Amino acid sequence: MSLAHKLLYTFKNTAKTYKTIQHNNVEHRNHRCSSQKKAKNAAAPREREVSVVYTGECHPCHKYCHRCSGPGANHCLTCNQEHLLHSKCPAGYYRDEIGLKCEPCHSSCESCVGKHSNECLSCKSSLFREGKECVDICQHSHYGNPSSRTCEQCDPSCRECSGAGEESCLSCTMGLVYLRKEGRCLTTCPEGYYHDAVHQTCEPCHATCRSCSAKESHLCQSCHVGYRLSDGMCESMCYRGQYPVIEVNICHPQGPQLYNGVK
Repeated sequence: MSLAHKLLYTFKNTAKTYKTIQHNNVEHRNHRCSSQKKAKNAAAPREREVSVVYTGECHPCHKYCHRCSGPGANHCLTCNQEHLLHSKCPAGYYRDEIGLKCEPCHSSCESCVGKHSNECLSCKSSLFREGKECVDICQHSHYGNPSSRTCEQCDPSCRECSGAGEESCLSCTMGLVYLRKEGRCLTTCPEGYYHDAVHQTCEPCHATCRSCSAKESHLCQSCHVGYRLSDGMCESMCYRGQYPVIEVNICHPQGPQLYNGVK
């Protein structure tokens, strides 16, 4: 074979080899790096540490990547064992945008945007969300709504409450008195109740009193129709075993067993 023929044969084989190497690099560029330098200086592949770029050279993946298609953490195809690759983290975890991995929420959070207790989005089932925190008891003038699992404002009349509305008060704002029987806060006590100044509550009068200053039967201030006030006591105008009929002002059998204020 002449020298010219030998040179032509060598050139064709070299070109064929280069095309094969170039095809392999493009075919696998998103999965592994098949060479570390240019094709003419082909070396052993480094699957875990490098990625192919379009110049034919190989560069290291991001430290979190096991395999990659580029240099950044967002180019990972698979991750190293200690890191996770998720578009959405599971419940109880948040996505760390710096490390691009899932980190655990604070122990009180069901979901969150960060690791601290004031970065909750939703709470564990036994807790209520108050702002960005999860608490077991809401602050004063708020109550835990079992449906929304959030702390919500009490009625303005309530200092503390068990639910929404003016009839769910447990204690009252300053200047109001608490009618325990109805769970309401009022400016004054209704008829049949007296103001307990120590506890700021409305307490029931004795059954014989229409109004009173305390719960005892001899501390009546006014009486129901058909009874008369005598020395702080309300006495029936009827005999024992009778009650006053208001419409016609006569006495009939049955009714309250009262006589001279005594049952």
